[in-house]
Amino acid sequence: MMTKICWNGGEKLTELEKVKSTALMISSVRSCLLYLNEQPDYANFDQYLGENSRPFMAVSKECTSFEDFKKRVLLIKESFWYIRNLNAINIDTALKLFKKDNHGIYIEELLQSAHVRSDWMNAIFSRINAILNSMRSVLVIFDAEETVDAFMHHFADQLDRLNILTINTDLDKKEKYITESGVAKTITLTTREMGRGVDYKTSVAVEKNGGVHVIQTFFSLDIKEETQIKGRTARKDNRGSYEMILCYEHLSKLDLPIGSSKSDVTYKKLCGARDSLNKELYSRRDAHVQAANAKQRAMIDFYKGVKFKGFF
Repeated sequence: MMTKICWNGGEKLTELEKVKSTALMISSVRSCLLYLNEQPDYANFDQYLGENSRPFMAVSKECTSFEDFKKRVLLIKESFWYIRNLNAINIDTALKLFKKDNHGIYIEELLQSAHVRSDWMNAIFSRINAILNSMRSVLVIFDAEETVDAFMHHFADQLDRLNILTINTDLDKKEKYITESGVAKTITLTTREMGRGVDYKTSVAVEKNGGVHVIQTFFSLDIKEETQIKGRTARKDNRGSYEMILCYEHLSKLDLPIGSSKSDVTYKKLCGARDSLNKELYSRRDAHVQAANAKQRAMIDFYKGVKFKGFF
């Protein structure tokens, strides 16, 4: 692979960006090797690797920053089934097709927000039906069981193949629902606790049509939780997509400076508000720890100076 010194536009790569870019490129090109078994005519491994690395290398030449590079390379990786035949389709066309078929590849475009609870639930219901119509499965993650119950109360009789999965679900049903979560036209309603570490399954039919679609219905103040929830789909080189559908009423209770109406809400603003809030909380915690340490040191110094006359 070539050594890249400057981004398109002239800005030089930092040493850290070089390391991260190289690691990301290697990981992404590696994904093309999964298709080697589909190419019986390839007798020369070097030829196969070279031809299938070309899309990634071409994209890297156009990037203006590491974030741009990361977005485009990961998009190429996820859309690789469109570009295996490089003579039939070019990279830009592949990106457009993939974006069209997989709603919400760019995080800024996959955030919906409704002002009131009823509109929010209707938006979730509409997206579920849109995904099911493409013969995929949907995993909807709510903040709590009470919210799952409320959604069920409104829409249960309008949805087929509906499973409810929470930490209180019986163990035998849990395994069954996790396996069924990747069956075409299946809806799994679950809670944030089940958005961490659960290996939801996916069928061949669902994979063919785009994979499991995840809808997160609340905003996580912990970025690690959000990352975990995103990771419930597109696992182990499988396909999948993710989006958020949020309620402004809920957001307004999180003490985040996000504006006075839902039209002010963007993912970028939410992330910035979350970062600011967490920095403030960390600062308060550190101040509390320092104050506690100071009290402990003062107490130790006090007892060192005490004379226990008459006791020993």
